[in-house]
Amino acid sequence: MDLRNALTLQVAKVRELNKLVRRLLPEHAYIALPNGVHFFVYPRDLSGPSIHVIKRGFFNYENIEIETLLTFLPEDGVMLDVGANVGVFAMRAWLAKPQAEIFCFEPEPSVNGCLARTVRENGIGNIHVSDLALSATSGTSTLFVHDANSGGHSLKPLSAEERAAAEAISVTTSTLDDFVAAQGISHIDVIKVDIQEAEVDFITGGAGSLRRLRPVLMLEITCADFLHDENILTHLQQQTGMAYRVCDHNGKAFTDRQAITRYCEERLSRGKQQSNFFFIPKEASAGNSTD
Repeated sequence: MDLRNALTLQVAKVRELNKLVRRLLPEHAYIALPNGVHFFVYPRDLSGPSIHVIKRGFFNYENIEIETLLTFLPEDGVMLDVGANVGVFAMRAWLAKPQAEIFCFEPEPSVNGCLARTVRENGIGNIHVSDLALSATSGTSTLFVHDANSGGHSLKPLSAEERAAAEAISVTTSTLDDFVAAQGISHIDVIKVDIQEAEVDFITGGAGSLRRLRPVLMLEITCADFLHDENILTHLQQQTGMAYRVCDHNGKAFTDRQAITRYCEERLSRGKQQSNFFFIPKEASAGNSTD
C-alpha cells in the first residue's frame, strides 16, 4: 500500500474531522484485499459504507447479511445490487462466487466512481456498473445527495433538516422491467436493494420481472413500515401476485405477520430504525401468506 493511500485512510478514520478538511482528501483510496485486489472507497464519507470499511475492515461490513445473501446465489448465478454504493456487497459476492454475473446500480457519481474504478483496475469482467437509479418509471428524477453519509442518498424527498445538508442532482432512472428487457436478462437469483425508502417505487417498476424471474430480495426497510397494515410486504405481494416468506437478516423465517411486528418493535426500542429483510418467493399466489 503506497504512503499517500495509507495516509488518506488514516486521516479518514478521524470521523470528527470537519467537512471542509475532508473535502481536501482524495476522492478515492483503496483497501488491499486478498490476492492483490484493490477495493476503492470514498475517504470523504462521514457515516456511510466507506468509513465503516475504513475503520472496521472490508469483511466486517454487514457480514451477517452478506453471508445470508450468498446462500441464495449459485456459483454461476445472477445478482443485482441496487443502491450499490462503493460495491461492498457486489465485491463480496464476486470474491465468493467469481463466476457469478453481477449488475450494480449506483446513480451518485462519487461512489459510482469508486466502484467503477475497483472493477476497472482489477480487470473484473462480470461486474457491470450502471449509473441508473431503478425506480417506478424510466426517465429522469432528482437524487438528494447526503453531504455526510454516502449511504444516505435518496430519490425520496427529505425533511427540511436533511435538505439543508443535501445537494439535489438530476439522475437517469429506469424501471427494473425496462432494464431486464434491454439487457435480455432471462434469470436473476437474488437482488439486494438499499435505496433509502424508495423500495416501493423499485417494486412498482419491476413487478413483471419479479413475477416472471422470481428472485430472492434483500431489502433494507424502515422498521416502522411493518407496523402498518399497508407495508412493503403487502405492496410486493399485490404487485407481483405472489406469496413470500419473510426472513430476518440472519435468514431466520418469521412465522407470521405478528412475529415481524414484534421483531420491528424490539428493533425500534433499541434505536434501530432500519433492518435488512429477505423476501423469498413461494408458489405463485395472490394470497398474503408469510409463513
